[in-house]
Order: sequence, then structure tokens, then C-alpha cells
Amino acid sequence: MNLFQTSPIRQQLLDHADQLEQDQPAEAAELRNLVSLIPGGLEGIAMAASLLKALAPDEVAPVGKPLSLAARKQVVRLQRLVEEAETAKLNTLADARRTELRLEAVEVKAAQDVSRCIAALNVLKGRLQSTSPMAPVVAPSHHTPVASSLALLSDTPTPEPGVDMSVTVADAVEWFISQLPEDKKSSYPLTLGKFLVPMLGGRPMGSIRQRDIADLLRKVQTLPTGWSYLVEKGQPLSELFGQPGEERISPATYSRKYKTNIKHFFDTIKCDKSEWCQHTFDFGIKYTGSREAGAKKQRPMKLAELKQLFEGQEAQRFAQDVRFAPNYWLQLVGLFTGARINEVCQLNPLVDIHEEDGVWIFHVTEDSEAAEDIKKSVKNTPSQRKVPIHRELIRLVFLQYVKWLQRHNIKQLFPRWAAKNGRAGEAAGDWFCDHIRNLGLRDETPGKCLLGFHAFRHTLIRFARESDIQKGRLVQIVGHAEEDDHDGYGDGVSLPVLEEELAKLRYEGLELVEQTHDYSKAPDFTATDKPRRKPGRVSSISAEQIMEAQRLRDVGLPAKEIGLRLGLSLSVIRDNTVTPENKRRRRGKMRA
Repeated sequence: MNLFQTSPIRQQLLDHADQLEQDQPAEAAELRNLVSLIPGGLEGIAMAASLLKALAPDEVAPVGKPLSLAARKQVVRLQRLVEEAETAKLNTLADARRTELRLEAVEVKAAQDVSRCIAALNVLKGRLQSTSPMAPVVAPSHHTPVASSLALLSDTPTPEPGVDMSVTVADAVEWFISQLPEDKKSSYPLTLGKFLVPMLGGRPMGSIRQRDIADLLRKVQTLPTGWSYLVEKGQPLSELFGQPGEERISPATYSRKYKTNIKHFFDTIKCDKSEWCQHTFDFGIKYTGSREAGAKKQRPMKLAELKQLFEGQEAQRFAQDVRFAPNYWLQLVGLFTGARINEVCQLNPLVDIHEEDGVWIFHVTEDSEAAEDIKKSVKNTPSQRKVPIHRELIRLVFLQYVKWLQRHNIKQLFPRWAAKNGRAGEAAGDWFCDHIRNLGLRDETPGKCLLGFHAFRHTLIRFARESDIQKGRLVQIVGHAEEDDHDGYGDGVSLPVLEEELAKLRYEGLELVEQTHDYSKAPDFTATDKPRRKPGRVSSISAEQIMEAQRLRDVGLPAKEIGLRLGLSLSVIRDNTVTPENKRRRRGKMRA
């Protein structure tokens, strides 16, 4: 029941509005609107009482006059009521929050007129409703009419002079993305389009405040990895925050992707569209999520792991069956270049692999022609480089494979794997993650993981050091941007010198399987292997895995936990196993 709606105080306020109607019709209308915004319950009654006392302490008092003693007592009473209503929350807040609330209470008690009184009360109420600390806000000291009080009680902050409140966050995001160069748009549809817009998209740009930014950055830290996939499948974003048992986004992803992109957006709006938003925001919100920095950092592969990868049965199959030529060469190119998965997969054999100064090279660049559906990109400026093709790759007749692709006018070095959102390496990376998992090589030791293709980068750097390759020239080969990446920079050298240096690279003890492909009979490699929709799961299951999954089901393990243990998707587990309950039902039907 709404106590305020049935209280006499509400009627008294409306009567006061009627008295203003003849001489001050605008003020009367604003007062009626203000009454309609007052909440129900004891809090609303107390607020209405304080407002009535402020407006007419002696039954008739003009707006803006100092509060009477009785009105000030009502203000203090209201402040206490609000505090009492939030006692449970207050008991769980840190000392810093308690200090802020005390400061706000002082502001309420110090209010000397109607507008400051209501402003201070609403600041206090906002603090109580928020879970994030922020510096105390002092109510304005100037006298304002009822209209300002109305704005202070509403959800939308008072419009600032010169700010266009008709432009929403969604409008601004659309404009911002349209201004970005094509090669810089890849991560913004996720961070802005799928996260920022659902969170704040309907709000006017001019209404965004520091508290909104702080809440936004704290919430994104609680999202699970792969959250955008879950949203695409129909799960509301609001239900994904802080889900128990789910792996959260990493500190690096939070800092480099979400915080950086959102900051770039607001900084650009402030600079180029100041009529939409004139605020400068602090983005120094530190990561407080559950993931530790560097927990998924990959390590170099050990010799035994390399032997299993390049000498085992799967390696033999890739070398003998021309249909698996892309699988065979993908791993070898990673082993002898240390390049990132997207760098090697976006290479166009027609323009990016050629001879220069007597040296065959991979030209890693975003400026050359790309295959259809691929948008070339590199991580940074040093990543654009020319890498000599290692002599071991040439010995293994890699150039025959390249020439076969060139003859067929194929513009993708590994055409088996389709691009996703313009990125060439995602499906190939998924395949390699599954490949090392199926070989039993996956290692999830925190800080020393073996998870995917990036391990080749660490492997090459380690073996290059052991092969006495100069640090500065190693930087030129792998395209590192920072000295800390492997302790050293150096001046660029010519391709012949760099090729001689790379030739020192040896993987002692590793016997690579030589391919026997007849490219005259090679099939038309089509991009049939598409990226997985959800990272970290495979969509097929072997007989041995079915048996193990069923054994775990029989002992009562949930399908989700079985999937995590075996690295399989939930749907695959459900499609290929039977719960103990269903087994009992089937037996019962058979007996009947």
C-alpha cells in the first residue's frame, strides 16, 4: 500500500499548489510534478513533511526562504529514516563508505533553504543506493526554485548549459564507430556495441557521471569469458554478472580491451563532440576480479612435447595425406617463425610470400591485398616486418605448397579455415587448441600454460637464445614491441644478414616428418573448418571419450563438470551419454 498517496500531507501539498495557481501558475505546475515524484512509504511521508514545512512553516511562506526550526528537524528526521531503512546495507559497507555517508548527513543538516535541502537529501539517497565509493558531492549553495528540486529528485541530472540532452549513448557509439578506420574497428563492436550500449545506451550522453563509469568498469570485471556468445544465444547480459563457478575475464583483457576502448570513446566525445558531453572521467578503476595477472601465460614447449607434435601418428597422417597439407604446414610455419596465429593465417601467397634480395620471405603487413572476408591487421608497428623463410622449411619443400596455391590463385596461406569477423586465424587457432588437447599436451599450470598456437612464439624465442641468435635480430624476426618482451632491442639488419641469423635456429633432437604430398593431385581446399562459437570446447567425441564421460555420469558428476574435465562441449556430453536416472527409467520400461 502506498502510504504517501493516502496521507493528509499529500493533500496539503496539493492545496498549497492550488494557492500558487493564480499568481504563480508555473510554480504550481512544478510543485504538482514534484509531488508526483515523491516515493511511497515512510520515506515519502517524511520527505513530503519536510517539503511542506519548508514551503509553508507558518502555513504561508514563499519558496526559497530559510528553513524554520521545525522544517530543519523534519530534514534531520528524514535523514535518519533513510539511514535506518538501509541499516543492513550500511553494516556491510567499508569504513570509507561510512565516512562518505556521514559527510552527506552533515550536508543535509547544514541546508539552509528548500533547494539545498532536497539536493542534499537526494545525494545522500544516491549514496545509499550505490555500492561504489565516490567523493562526496556538496549540494549547490545558490537558491533555486521548485523546478530545480524537481530535477534533483528525477533520475536524469539537470541539463548543463550548452549540452544537447537529445543525444543518447547509443547515438554517440554509432557516430564514434563510424569515424574509426576500418582496420581499427574489430574490438569496438564488442566493448561498445554489446556491452556499453546495453548498459547505458538509452541514457543521454550529458547525463553520464563518474559513478556510472565506476559501476560500469566494476561490472565488466565480473563477466565470464565468452559472455558475448551467451548473449547471442539469448541470455540477458544482466544475468551474467558475477555468475558463480564461471571463469572471469582476465586483468589484461579488462585493461587493454574494455577500459581502453571505453576511455577512448568518452575522450573522443569530450574532444570532438563537447556539445554532447562536457565531463572528463577518471578511468583509474583497478582490476579486482578473480583472475590473477599472467595466470594463462604460455610457456615454451619442451622437446618431448615437440617430438609428440611433429613425430607422432597425427604428424605422419598430416605428412602423407595431401588433404591435410594446411594442418601440416601451419604448425611448421609457427615453429620456424614464432609469428602470431592471425599473422600467418592472413598471409596472401600471391603477394606476401616472395623472394627479395635473394631471400625468400614472409611479408607480415596489413597493407597488401587480402583474401575475401579477411581484414588484415597487425598488433603494432613493429609487427609489420619481413621474416626470412627458414632453410628447414625450404628443405621440406614448403615453396612447392606455396606455388600450388599461387597457381590456383588462392589468396590465403591456409585456406581450410574460414575467417570470422574478418580475422583469418580464429578457426585455425581453435583447431590447434583442440589438436594439442587431443594429444594430451594441454597444460593449464598457472603462469606456465600450454594452451594454443602462441606457445610457438615462446618456443622459438627460447630455442633462438639457445642457438645464440642475437637479441636485437630476434626482435626483428618476431616483431616484438617492447624490450621487456625478451630483454633487448637492436638495430634492423638487411634480409640476407637476418636470414643467416635465423639459420642458426636449431631444434636439436627433433626429427621432422617429411611430407609426401603430390600437389598435382591436391584437392580444392575449401574453408570448411569454421571457428567455434564458444572458445575452449570441441564439438566431436571419440569412443574412448564417450566411455570416460559415461563413467563420470554414472558416478553422478554433472554434465558441465564432465565437459570441463574432458574439454568437451555441454551439448556433446548430453548427446552421447545417459544419466543414471534415465538408465533406471529405460530398465523399468524394458521390464514392463
